[in-house]
Amino acid sequence: KYLYFPARIAGMSSRAFHLYWQKHLSPHAMHVTAFSQFMRKYNSTHRFPDDPVALPARFQPMPRAEGAAEVWVNSLSEVGDWLGNPLYPELIQPDEPRFIAQDGSAELVIMKEERLFKSDPDLVENLKTKVYLLGRRPAGSDYDAFHAGASRLARDIFDTPALRQHLIQFVLSHKLREPLP
Repeated sequence: KYLYFPARIAGMSSRAFHLYWQKHLSPHAMHVTAFSQFMRKYNSTHRFPDDPVALPARFQPMPRAEGAAEVWVNSLSEVGDWLGNPLYPELIQPDEPRFIAQDGSAELVIMKEERLFKSDPDLVENLKTKVYLLGRRPAGSDYDAFHAGASRLARDIFDTPALRQHLIQFVLSHKLREPLP
């Protein structure tokens, strides 16, 4: 997965940013076959206008991120082919400064998904809420040990009934999905 957390340009409203991203750039990028051939799946997730839940102090939202563009590619080796495609600077990149800040405030993560929780097959995927909890590996620390610890932490969250129930209540209270029958 390729995750990109864009920041909007100064002076642009949040609504204008999200409409442009959702109605113009995303469909445009998906219709450029030479570029979209590397994308197995593309999701854009949009930030809530107001912080919907109080977070513990150690979890700080990315101050300027307006959401996340999530692109699934077939393999890590294709990321360079995808972003290095000659049509990217010609057709896609020129559009980005119209709504995405170019000052280095956006974040980028390339990752491999690890399934920690099997979702209910009756839930509709598009109505789910994604929460990205991004951590930075301390300089000099072991890559494998850091990721093993992050996986354990995520499993602990799902295995803790109170935390799991809190996530379910949050989704229900904010009407983020249709109630189950």
